[in-house]
Amino acid sequence: MRQSSRLHISLWTIFYLALLAVDTTPAIAVHRPTDLQERVVRVGAYENPPKFFYDPQGGLRGLFPDLLQYVAEREHWRIEWVPGTWLEGLANLQAGRIDIMPDVAYSLEKAGRYAFTNEVVFLNWATLYTRPGIEAENIPALEGKRVATMRGSIHTNGEQGIYRQVERFKVNCTICEYTNYQNVFQALQENLADIGVVNRLFGRLFQKKYDVVPTTMAFDPVHIKFAFPLHGADTPYFKKVLDRYLKQAHLNRSDPVRRIIDSYVNDQSPPPVTQAGQPVFLNTVEQAWVKRHPVIRLGIDPEFAPFEYFDSHGRYSGFASDYIALLSKRLGLHIEVVPDLSWQQVVDRAEKGDIDLLAAIGFSRKRSRFLSYTLPYLGFYRMVFCRSDEPFISGPEDLADKKIAVQANTSHSAWLEEHTRYVAHTYDTLKETILAVSRGEEDVLIGNLAVCTYWIRTLNITNLRVAAPVSLERQLLYMGVRKDWPILVSILNKGISSITPREAEQIRNRWLAAGYAVGVSKRKIFIRVALVAVTCLFAIGFLWFWNTRLQREVRGRQEAEDALLEVQKGLVETVNERTRELAANKKYLQAIFDAPREAIFLHDPQTGKIVDVNMTVETMFSLSRDEARELSITDISLGHSPYGPAEAHEKIRLVLTQGPQTFEWLSRRRTGELFWTEVSLSLITDGDRSFILAVVRDIDAKKKAEQQLITEQERLAVTLRSIGEGVISTDKNGAVVLLNRVAEELTGWQCDDAIGRPCAQVLYLVDGEGHSLGNKPLNHVFDTGQRMDCIDNTLLINRDGTQRPVAASCAPIRNRDGRVFGVVWVFRDVSSERRMEEELLKIRKLESIGVLAGGIAHDFNNILTALQGNIDLALRLDRMGEAVEPLLGDALTACGRAVQLTRQLLTFAKGGEPIRETASLGQLIRESAEFVLHGSRVSCHYSFCGDLWLVDVDRGQISQVIQNIIINARQAMPDGGEIAITCSNVRIEDGALVPGLAPGRYVCITIKDQGTGIASEIRDRIFDPFFSRREGGSGLGLAICHSIITRHHGGIFVDSSEGRGTVFNIYLPASKTDMLPEDENSMDEQKSVIQPGKILVMDDD
Repeated sequence: MRQSSRLHISLWTIFYLALLAVDTTPAIAVHRPTDLQERVVRVGAYENPPKFFYDPQGGLRGLFPDLLQYVAEREHWRIEWVPGTWLEGLANLQAGRIDIMPDVAYSLEKAGRYAFTNEVVFLNWATLYTRPGIEAENIPALEGKRVATMRGSIHTNGEQGIYRQVERFKVNCTICEYTNYQNVFQALQENLADIGVVNRLFGRLFQKKYDVVPTTMAFDPVHIKFAFPLHGADTPYFKKVLDRYLKQAHLNRSDPVRRIIDSYVNDQSPPPVTQAGQPVFLNTVEQAWVKRHPVIRLGIDPEFAPFEYFDSHGRYSGFASDYIALLSKRLGLHIEVVPDLSWQQVVDRAEKGDIDLLAAIGFSRKRSRFLSYTLPYLGFYRMVFCRSDEPFISGPEDLADKKIAVQANTSHSAWLEEHTRYVAHTYDTLKETILAVSRGEEDVLIGNLAVCTYWIRTLNITNLRVAAPVSLERQLLYMGVRKDWPILVSILNKGISSITPREAEQIRNRWLAAGYAVGVSKRKIFIRVALVAVTCLFAIGFLWFWNTRLQREVRGRQEAEDALLEVQKGLVETVNERTRELAANKKYLQAIFDAPREAIFLHDPQTGKIVDVNMTVETMFSLSRDEARELSITDISLGHSPYGPAEAHEKIRLVLTQGPQTFEWLSRRRTGELFWTEVSLSLITDGDRSFILAVVRDIDAKKKAEQQLITEQERLAVTLRSIGEGVISTDKNGAVVLLNRVAEELTGWQCDDAIGRPCAQVLYLVDGEGHSLGNKPLNHVFDTGQRMDCIDNTLLINRDGTQRPVAASCAPIRNRDGRVFGVVWVFRDVSSERRMEEELLKIRKLESIGVLAGGIAHDFNNILTALQGNIDLALRLDRMGEAVEPLLGDALTACGRAVQLTRQLLTFAKGGEPIRETASLGQLIRESAEFVLHGSRVSCHYSFCGDLWLVDVDRGQISQVIQNIIINARQAMPDGGEIAITCSNVRIEDGALVPGLAPGRYVCITIKDQGTGIASEIRDRIFDPFFSRREGGSGLGLAICHSIITRHHGGIFVDSSEGRGTVFNIYLPASKTDMLPEDENSMDEQKSVIQPGKILVMDDD
């Protein structure tokens, strides 16, 4: 009875107190001071979920907006958001146009430009993601991997970024930089990278959209804080207020600010960007862009069912069509399908910029040149299909001997090209591709599992089957946007992120075949059971709540008193703990300060003194810390221009006005030794004081090595320029890396144009039959390691198409280990040598013919002498009849002609050994030429230099040479013309390429006519005995000229082409004397008297 009474009283008491609580609560909730004026606070904002994003009504939400709104309500602030990019926010902060900039990573460098809260909002760090099947739980595991990271990120280039990490652990890996974290995940998805570096917030939000695997590896922690203008008037106030709220949040897990931070930083679900059916909020820049582009042209693949296609009524259908319709409505875009195009035509137009958007495409590097990609929103599996009678295929490795078919301009063709060495046959449409395999024209095809299955069923093909997956990884589909519209990518990403899982499931269920779910949905059962359970729990909880509330009220006062004591005790412990932490932090910071191999100076720009140094200064400058503190920067420098006090002060001024500076500096050790250093200066602040932080790196060895390298390069360049032969060197792939000046002249390629090209293209050699040598010499050297010569009949084809004979050889270039890592070619022009060889061969030929002709002429002359003598005696007989006399006269005339021919043969054979006398060629040439040209229509023009050297010649023989050449010239100009004869002094130096002539002084006679010229095919035969182009010619005229000039130790050369006239150049050695001999008295005035006598005839027979 008592227990019932007590329970009854307790329940009434609870009810009464509950009424009091309900009655008084509203009064407490609405009570606010009214005498406080609101403070306007300007805050920078930018879109970066989950830290900043817009809700459907255009309001700013996210970690920082929610946190600041909570503070503003309690501190009577009215926040004015200043939107822009993150960099624009920092610029506004530095210029004082805003009061607070959230989401700034603290660093010493930024601390010199902005003020920061002491408390941290949250800690962010870099984490590693991998492709499935790759493990990387630490930095050394990156060895040999491809690492993708974001360009410009603090986790990339920061002091603890990925570059410093791999350098510290001496890891050899390939780091690829991308424009944003989305592209990093995309590189992992498409096997362009093995490891991805992203910050933990991005990874947490977007890892489910890609097939990427998070690792436990985290590095480069950064403190995210609020930043303020460095010298702002209200900065101390804002800093104090926010530090108070953040500090309380760190001490109390149930603090509202702590709950806000945890909900965004540690919650695994993405932020609520929009609600189902509501439009996505676009900022002013995005809204303006949409207004400027009222129509967006969409290109689709008409055979890509069920992802996208045209149905039987010509309507755009498939997964992608529903997404496009949803995004158009939610984003306010007007997207129009460009009809009646094949996929090939769609890709071609997209590349030209005639199509703006592709709704469902796989990634390929080729298309990345003209397309940007959104977030992925659909997936598929790439499979190998074959005929039913094909042998077992386990995967792509079994396709080496197969004929592979693939649709052109698809991600499948791109995958084959970028990840295999297989050469596939491409078809414009998927239908053609499938039919080619079905008919046996191809062995296998690679394609999308769902799309190929759809078309196989549609075409009623029964002899094809799925052979094997290309990989077990899911392939993703993106929307492709023209490269010059990056803002549309951002807009579409907002829309894709706004699509809820339920909406995506509805689209998926609409286009997938029915029959995947059997019986009652487990999800519906779960929801209904949960509703019943929640209702029961709510009823039980309501009773429990009223029962426990009074107990809390009773315990509240006692707990408050106990808590006060605990707080006091906690404060003492906190002070002690903070003291220990400060000591540990000081030791930790000092260890960090001393750890680098670079010398670090802390310099006071006002006093010019060194405030502090690290341990490296002792070894680098041979200074103790106490000694260093007594010096200035000038004391450890060269001390005079260009590394003196004035230059040092200028560098400090630049740091104070323009920011960090890095430069080379000539420093001095305490011992007086000078050495080169690289100095990095930056400004740091400590309250109201500013210091210059100087990081000094010893680069003396590097500078000396660079100087030695420059000297060696200059020496090599001078050597190559001095070499008279062409030199070309190549790398191990046969690409040109070096040409000297002679090689440029011979090949026609400039060094800058040739470097990197195949050597066979620059040094284009052909053999005697006109076949290109190609890479055969290079391959021989690389295969055998032995030198190879290309001498006989080798021609070099110049870049302009001209040919010249060369002698060339190539030899291996070896490294220190003896391995061949390149080839050097050495070659020279042998055109002059070939001409000299031809001239020498011609001379030997003439000498042989001369010996033969001399023998014949000598015997023939003996016979003619006997005949001529007897005929002459016969004519002198008185008894000779009148009829016989004319006949004997004709016979005597014929004998005279035969004697003249015999004399020419003897002159050609022996030259009739010239009887030399010193003479001037001018008068001799004039007399000889005018004698021949007398009475003809050909004129002669003479040009002799005034100081023409004298020559020692046989005047008669030289006159014969001039006359023979003039006769030929006259005959070549039957209608008349002009002959030009010039004489000049020529000095032939040692080594000059004039065939057959020794070095010395010569007089050059040049005879040029305007005749018909000599054809190139017979030009080399004109000096051959008995060769004549004129009917009835003896063919000895020019042969005799050649013989006479040769016996005078001179040379005769011809230059002519058909229709261009002929030029003869005759070289005669100059006389050693400069004076003509006096004329001897001749038998002038004497007349020959015929008297009887006797004739003695001598014959060598």
